[in-house]
Amino acid sequence: MSINKYLYISFVFYFFIGLIPSHTLASSPNIQSRNTWATDSDNQFTLNTWPPNSSNTLRVRRILIHDTAIPSFNSDILDPRQMTRSIFTQHARYNGWGDIGYNYLIARDGSVYQGRMGQNGVRGAHLYVNRTGDNFNYQSVGIALLGQYGSGYAVVPELMKQSLAKLVGWLASVNSISPNDYVTEPIWNFYTKGYTSSYTGFRVADHGEIEAGNGDTNMVDMYWLRNRAQEWKQYYDDSVYRTENGRVYNIQNGIKTPTGNIGNKNIININSTEISLFPDTSNIRSFPDGSLLRTDTGVGYLEQGSIRPIINPDIFNSRFNWKDVIDITRAEWNSYPLAPALTFREGMLVRERNNPDVYVITNQQRRHIPSPVTFEALGYKWSNITIIPDGTLDISHPKGLVMQSSPYPDGTLLVNRDNPTGIELLEAGKRRPIPSPEIFDTQYNYRDLVRVSSSEWDSYSQGTAVYFRDGVIVRATGRSEVYIMSNGKKRYVTSPTVFEKLGYKWNNIKVVSPDGLDSVPTGSPITED
Repeated sequence: MSINKYLYISFVFYFFIGLIPSHTLASSPNIQSRNTWATDSDNQFTLNTWPPNSSNTLRVRRILIHDTAIPSFNSDILDPRQMTRSIFTQHARYNGWGDIGYNYLIARDGSVYQGRMGQNGVRGAHLYVNRTGDNFNYQSVGIALLGQYGSGYAVVPELMKQSLAKLVGWLASVNSISPNDYVTEPIWNFYTKGYTSSYTGFRVADHGEIEAGNGDTNMVDMYWLRNRAQEWKQYYDDSVYRTENGRVYNIQNGIKTPTGNIGNKNIININSTEISLFPDTSNIRSFPDGSLLRTDTGVGYLEQGSIRPIINPDIFNSRFNWKDVIDITRAEWNSYPLAPALTFREGMLVRERNNPDVYVITNQQRRHIPSPVTFEALGYKWSNITIIPDGTLDISHPKGLVMQSSPYPDGTLLVNRDNPTGIELLEAGKRRPIPSPEIFDTQYNYRDLVRVSSSEWDSYSQGTAVYFRDGVIVRATGRSEVYIMSNGKKRYVTSPTVFEKLGYKWNNIKVVSPDGLDSVPTGSPITED
């Protein structure tokens, strides 16, 4: 069966009566991905400074309501995506929080945007009581209304208000809490480093209900909001969720579970952003080699059935893209043996910040380039040197032989300057052809090319071709079959169920030419087993 995310959508409409008015479309909150407002640079900044992982992703116990306290955002003309990104810039880059503080943001037209990166329950930065050190960011979701409305400043638009109630009701349902619950619960305290403080109040509260005197209060009638959200919760409690590709899930206690038992439940279409908020911990998954895996212990690369830890963000950035990382459980991480830590990309030029010595990475070792004459004789460019933190090389890269002006080290990207017919990778003393620009673009950079003479080119015999980097998801133009690259082969993913269960993201599929994909050897299919 071929994968095509549009072929799995059934066009069935469900009408209902009862707690949710008949004129309201029964759907998920339709949360828009943070990629609608965040740039690649924004996401990279967050992943380098405040990466989401299971150590800061907790069970949701409270839903807290704010406004953004920016009067100029009380506008129906300004683009809410630009507003959201400006808040990100303030929170992440100037406040030093690593990311936007809110988990979700709601525009005046009712649109909902994912804020802080990570899954459901990821700790934000939206409610910390300075006077006491009580940190309500733990075990909470922070929702912000774009604009200033608190303390009677302005009236919340109806679309924004109704969207807020729907989002709160949905979050209450999928996290198995009640908006009307009045509880006494422990709160994390900064000074004691534990849950030593206490909160008594509603699970759904605005900022001012928790921190007296704060202006984020009475934005909406909280009695109305809790009751309206409770109505939505009851509807969602009696629902299952269908993904864009036909997979059906129950979502309870913050966990999604595949189900085939629909019965009389409502079927709610859910988008990829929303379904990816929830882990599937029903069993331990088996991942193909080439997968990038992350848990609270860190990030690792799966190679020959073992995890190679990636101990430094610079090492990660030299090889991979953060969007390709798959979040897994601690049990899944522990199911793999650990191998030696991953090194910098082969052929990479590096220098530690306070050390003038330049090295080239080859065969997982660092080889010193002893002089500028040798450096330039090897065709290297000074601008291609990557500066890394002091001490990095001693931890991860043993010393190899000192470089000479020839032969070129493994990892060098060669071009015949006298007859530039293609780019080839030097590995194990042989030139490995790179068949297409698409394959090159997934793992190399044109700035690293070394141009050699015909005699130098001919001094190396030709080896096997280089294909797409392991872990890349590919599909050919005009075809629906999706493949995962693993051990130099393309492995067909047999169904949308398998694709989503393994944590892959549809928007990470790289569409390539049919000829480029057909040139890649075929491995065994990836199944649910």
